[in-house]
Amino acid sequence: MHQRRELLQGALVPATPGLEQAGQVRVRVHGDQSTLRDSALHFFMTDFACRSRERGRISRSSLENEREVAETMSMRLSKRVSVGYVAAVVGLAGALLTTPGASVRAESRESSPDPEIVGTWAVQVTLRNCDTNAPIGAPFNSLGTFQSGGTSIGSTASLAFAAGQRSAEHGIWSRRARRTFDEKIVALIVFDTAANLPGTAEYDPHLPVAPGLFSGWQTIIHTIKLDDADHYTSAGTTAFYKADGTLYRTGCSTAIGQRFE
Repeated sequence: MHQRRELLQGALVPATPGLEQAGQVRVRVHGDQSTLRDSALHFFMTDFACRSRERGRISRSSLENEREVAETMSMRLSKRVSVGYVAAVVGLAGALLTTPGASVRAESRESSPDPEIVGTWAVQVTLRNCDTNAPIGAPFNSLGTFQSGGTSIGSTASLAFAAGQRSAEHGIWSRRARRTFDEKIVALIVFDTAANLPGTAEYDPHLPVAPGLFSGWQTIIHTIKLDDADHYTSAGTTAFYKADGTLYRTGCSTAIGQRFE
């Protein structure tokens, strides 16, 4: 009897009651179906031999009949285990699909009827003449991140600023229309730098062209239009203020953005 109990315990482990009631797990299986079938067959044959020795008689015909019964019962056991295993997999899959945070978006951003600007963007900025829209100097790169809730942060690599002269950008944004957004940015100008402009007596061709800046701050106001979910164009104005709040320079610029992923 002790041997029979060990065989059964090696084949099956009872399911956890709470999970069985939830329909997630019907049975825990140790080993594959062929192992279970062989274990069950060995159990029934050993059980028959033990009972026969107790009665003091074993016959070939009885042994063969008992073997046929054991094989039939082991096949039924294998089928039950298969059904239980499938039920466990289906239940677990259903639980994962209904778990918050594990769901998969059914539509891509490209097919969204109302694309969002939230995310990080690689931006190329071009300074423009406000009257003619002609470009001024070479484009430069920036990074911008639009956060949910209407705030933004960013940084720029413009050579018009000396190293460490301009702080990171902080801003606010809002939706104007379905694919149109307004953004306003502010950045600190930490220290003064002299102008380095072609055609002036102070121009140094070995240094970047720079308009000359005073410590204070810079603001940028742009209107952004999404071309699709991953690309935008924008245009707007910029203004520079001294530390006492005096406006001393304005300008215009355009930009193109590509979503960073």
